[in-house]
Amino acid sequence: MSDADAARKIGVSQSHVSNVRVRLNIEAFKPIYRIEWTNEILSLLGKVSDAKISQRFGIAHTPIALKRKELGIAPFKQPAPLVQWTDEMLSRLGTQSDASLSRLWGVSGTRIQAKRTQLNIPACPTPEWTPDKLALLGTAPDKELANQWGFPAHKVSTRRKRLGIPAHHQKSPNTVWTSEMLAVLGTDADSVIAARLNLPHTVVHKKRAQLGIKAAHATAPAFKWTDETIALLGKHSDAAIGKQLGIHHACVGDKRRLLGIKAYLPPHVKPPKARTRTIWTDDMLNKLGTDTDRALAKQFGIGTKVVCLKRHAQGITPYGKKAQPINTQTNSLEMPSEPTPKTMPSEPKSWSEQYLSMLGTLPDEDLAKQMGILKKEVRFMRIRRLIKQWQPE
Repeated sequence: MSDADAARKIGVSQSHVSNVRVRLNIEAFKPIYRIEWTNEILSLLGKVSDAKISQRFGIAHTPIALKRKELGIAPFKQPAPLVQWTDEMLSRLGTQSDASLSRLWGVSGTRIQAKRTQLNIPACPTPEWTPDKLALLGTAPDKELANQWGFPAHKVSTRRKRLGIPAHHQKSPNTVWTSEMLAVLGTDADSVIAARLNLPHTVVHKKRAQLGIKAAHATAPAFKWTDETIALLGKHSDAAIGKQLGIHHACVGDKRRLLGIKAYLPPHVKPPKARTRTIWTDDMLNKLGTDTDRALAKQFGIGTKVVCLKRHAQGITPYGKKAQPINTQTNSLEMPSEPTPKTMPSEPKSWSEQYLSMLGTLPDEDLAKQMGILKKEVRFMRIRRLIKQWQPE
């Protein structure tokens, strides 16, 4: 069985079972799923995609692919849509590279090459770089020169970079800033001012930053809540109401919490149970440690973690485990002769009155070393008993 099932049956944590299994070199439990391969499933292999079969019959994708390969069936391939070859497209075959026509028409280069070969049309010749063309590199954008010469744009860009010629950058005309234009900088968002002055956004941003003017952040106007909009709160999700009213869902949530309205829960979602404080009777306390925490929690009708914490607070050893003897001369737990492997979790320690009285009288780390437990366990017990941390004098 799995570690989780074994832990529930024994009444210990899942990590404890896993560590013991690893220590004993026992492999983890692997469930075996048997798939009944019906004739209907087998007939669909290779005729539709494995994903569709998986979705239809609720079978994982990997077993379907393995079964198909076992039977020697090729995977399903979606046939490509037919290309409607017009006279204009056929007339341009061979005048440009297949790659450029592929980007222009949205058709794969393989199909264009196959169609050109079928019609015995030779491929577009490699561009010839004459001294006149080389002299024009960098004087205009690569794309503009490529359209002018009928070359692919990447061919022009590659040749220019190989010759070490910088790319052409079109310089924007210098903007003449008037006093009226400078006065509006920072009064509104840069994008709004740029649209008002018919200038690029970057030009307005750079000028404002150059003059040290702070940017104006646009703030959304406050939403006015009416009786109709307030009536929607709690009847739908905050996101749905925000989308309907055109505001952020956080604004809807803030207004709902301000009015004390509970959040909307779909019909299939159960509301969370209210937490109640456990009242421990003498009979319940006397039963701690006489059975597993899980069994007692089921008997008391409370959570297993609540029983475990209460048992630790009372210093009671877990059911089925013996408390380690204490050496009265050294005031420390007698450790076993063989060291405990690191893969094994430390056994829960019994908090006696002697150790409880030592809380806060010395550092948590020193007490943890004496008891052979973690520092955080000592700190947890000290906080539960409302004992202040040890401070050096």
